[in-house]
Amino acid sequence: MSIIKNTILSLAVLLCFISIAPAVAGCKEIYDEAAYGEKRAPMLFLVEGADGYLFISKKDMIEDYTLEPDTLVYAKRLQKILRNRGMNMVMVVQPTRGLVHQNKISAADKAHYQFDATKAHGSFATMIKTLQDQGLLVATLPNLKFPNYAYMRDHHWTALGAKQVALDVARVVKAQDFYKSLPKQTFVTDKVTPSKGFRGSLANTYEEVCHQKLPLEKLTEYKTIVALLAGKDQSSALFGKEQSPPVVLMGTSFSSNEAAHANFDGWLKEALSLDVLNYSVRGGGLNSSLLLYFVSKEYREKKQSLMVWEMQSNIRFGGSSLWREIVPAAVG
Repeated sequence: MSIIKNTILSLAVLLCFISIAPAVAGCKEIYDEAAYGEKRAPMLFLVEGADGYLFISKKDMIEDYTLEPDTLVYAKRLQKILRNRGMNMVMVVQPTRGLVHQNKISAADKAHYQFDATKAHGSFATMIKTLQDQGLLVATLPNLKFPNYAYMRDHHWTALGAKQVALDVARVVKAQDFYKSLPKQTFVTDKVTPSKGFRGSLANTYEEVCHQKLPLEKLTEYKTIVALLAGKDQSSALFGKEQSPPVVLMGTSFSSNEAAHANFDGWLKEALSLDVLNYSVRGGGLNSSLLLYFVSKEYREKKQSLMVWEMQSNIRFGGSSLWREIVPAAVG
């Protein structure tokens, strides 16, 4: 009888291990900085998570989100400059993949990289509240919970993750008085078929460092278009006088459909019922899209009423030198 019990117990332990084990395990090279080389240095260090997830320890496993005092000063200054021009600003602060998917990281790796998920959640929530207490409009992923927020082996959010954040942007914006006067449109979103697979940035690094091939990750893309309402004059909707979108999206590669395939601008259109001008820059960091827009004809002619500024929380809103470029550019 004891033999049977021991066998059952051993099988249970084995099944438990299998359910939480990484898709590819045992790559010792991911702990060796030299294995990454100069080209892959931004990926230090890869972490093998459960269910095929990969993380970047220095970007995904951050505990402290404390803002520098200068950051708040400059953010409020930028908000004031924009409001004087008749434009409002919403800061979209993305949580890291490690914050949202911390349950995919083993206790051993959390200890190795000194990542306390509870502490990190608290620090992130404090940062958001600090920004809000300064009178800034802020949107993010509610409760830091959504099972499909990020790709398993790429650093971007998925289309479904981007949609959740867009819905929070809409929640924040629709509570403001200025929203009522903006010209509304109806937008609809549908899947782009056929869906395809892709190899994410973390997968590419893993394969180079570990010399092991990983399976393609599923990619589901979406597209958002204007809905032509029944009973309306279709010709006027299609060929009428073109108006500049009332919303401008500033952002990184997360807001670029060529990079993230997340349709963030489309989800914003649908959730806000407002057209969106996408100025996001792939690989441009925190400020490139803003600097481009602030010298544009659209900005000079005050064609937009709302700026949605998407940013990654792991870059801590940049240093003072970055803000000293953004603020003067906004003034002109």
